[in-house]
Amino acid sequence: MHEFYDAQANLPTRTLKNLSQIHSTFVTMMRKVVVRVAVFVTGFGFVAGSVLFALAYFTVDVPDANAYVNSQSTIFQYSNGEEIGRVGTQNRQIVPLAKIPLKVRQAVLAA
Repeated sequence: MHEFYDAQANLPTRTLKNLSQIHSTFVTMMRKVVVRVAVFVTGFGFVAGSVLFALAYFTVDVPDANAYVNSQSTIFQYSNGEEIGRVGTQNRQIVPLAKIPLKVRQAVLAA
């Protein structure tokens, strides 16, 4: 390759072959840096996400499943269906959805 001269300083400048080598080396170094940064960011994100998940998992209390059960009182009846008595703190009865009037269902959904 030919050598180029800087006209002002009267000094030889780098040849085209050297410039392409420098460019190739720079591109290779930048690719390595980008890959390393990507691996670091991915690893840091994974570790940070794992720590946050573990923190949330161990700090959130799981509600008691029995707390949401529809508690009803127990009804004792004679064989003819007459009520003898009730035991329990709640006075609720489970009713099928078909027995609830349509207007009441729509009002509950609208609320």
